[in-house]
Amino acid sequence: MIDDIEYLSILADHHIKHQVLVHDAFSWTQKWGSIHTFYVKILGSQSIAYSAAALLGKMLEQDAIAIYHPITEDEEDSANFHQYFTIYSDGVVSNEMILQIIKEVCEHFPDLSGQLDISGQLIEFHDFYSTFKGTNKHIEEILNDNFPETFRVETQLSKSTVL
Repeated sequence: MIDDIEYLSILADHHIKHQVLVHDAFSWTQKWGSIHTFYVKILGSQSIAYSAAALLGKMLEQDAIAIYHPITEDEEDSANFHQYFTIYSDGVVSNEMILQIIKEVCEHFPDLSGQLDISGQLIEFHDFYSTFKGTNKHIEEILNDNFPETFRVETQLSKSTVL
């Protein structure tokens, strides 16, 4: 947990401008199970963001995900994108239920990686390797079969890389 830290000294020492956006989140994958994560916004070019993500991933001995924003209209047809699914609920979902949802979906669809979004309130399922052949409807069916709440699923695109 990175409580009350606004910046990371390793990045500051390398003159990489950044902000710690989410101090304590979590992710779930078939390979690693549940792990704590955090989100850092890098202010600079795509190559600086990817380098910073790789540095942090190496230091923490876990996969780092570099997500590049903004996505422009010119980039929308790029092969560098992967799809991800954002899960919405009309009600409040506890952290315990979020973890159950992530685990359930990832058990049915092991190609997906589940985590909280940058706001710490929505669930995202990423297809980093572009191997998932399912749809929003497939994920909604799993959720509706296993949880009493009603969830909506939207497909989105992200330009990101597992480093």
